[in-house]
Amino acid sequence: MTIAIERWPLVPTTPVSRNLEDRRAEGESLNYLGALHAKQADFDAARRCMDASEQLLRDLDQVALAVLLCDRAEMELLAGNRDVARSALTEAETIAGATGAGTASELGLKLTHVRDLIDWQSAT
Repeated sequence: MTIAIERWPLVPTTPVSRNLEDRRAEGESLNYLGALHAKQADFDAARRCMDASEQLLRDLDQVALAVLLCDRAEMELLAGNRDVARSALTEAETIAGATGAGTASELGLKLTHVRDLIDWQSAT
């Protein structure tokens, strides 16, 4: 899979991850790339990256998967899909509870951030 950001001159990280056969790093890289696409409002590309990331992370690392789900929730909020965002957030919260992720962890901070975004959008 070749995914590029045409407007930003970034060095792709996923080929390196693939060459090292590090599926977790590849999944995380695809998530980060998806988040960048979302910031550019290229939601189709963002979803493709995040879908590929989810396929890699679902069976490998639950905490990394929950981080991805938080990023997906933020992307869906940007795309105007509040219900999809809430669904992703709910799954991330379930994983956080099962793994014991603390509020000061990367996952805990992302959960707080996405909850705040959803609350802010609901209030406007």
